[in-house]
Amino acid sequence: MKGYGYFSFALKTTLFFCLILFGLHSQAKQLKVYRCNSPDDAERCSVSCQYEPGVVIEFLVEKQKNLVMRKVYEKSQYVSSSIMKNCSIFDESNWDCSRVDGRAKFIQKMTSGIYVDYFSVLKGDAFIQCAK
Repeated sequence: MKGYGYFSFALKTTLFFCLILFGLHSQAKQLKVYRCNSPDDAERCSVSCQYEPGVVIEFLVEKQKNLVMRKVYEKSQYVSSSIMKNCSIFDESNWDCSRVDGRAKFIQKMTSGIYVDYFSVLKGDAFIQCAK
């Protein structure tokens, strides 16, 4: 009977995240995604960034837990979600979940409602996008 304690915890945790995932779509503001050529362009989400038709991102910010959940949709279909932990959160429009992992740098932050996401290894930026 000892195994049921873990099972109950796992079930409750899974149910909690499912409720967040399903509840998020109806509550969150959808941001349009743009592909950028440089981190500077992404920071401003400037006109040089190209719109990715049909791709939107939503965020659920949990300030008390220092985490941000990101959900991605393409053509109104759910594609993926991720949870960013150990974030510095001011409010829903201003937070930073960036981290360094060895030689890799992951920038994931929102400033004044503009989301910036880029990944770099050493000095080569492989993936740069913004959303607004």
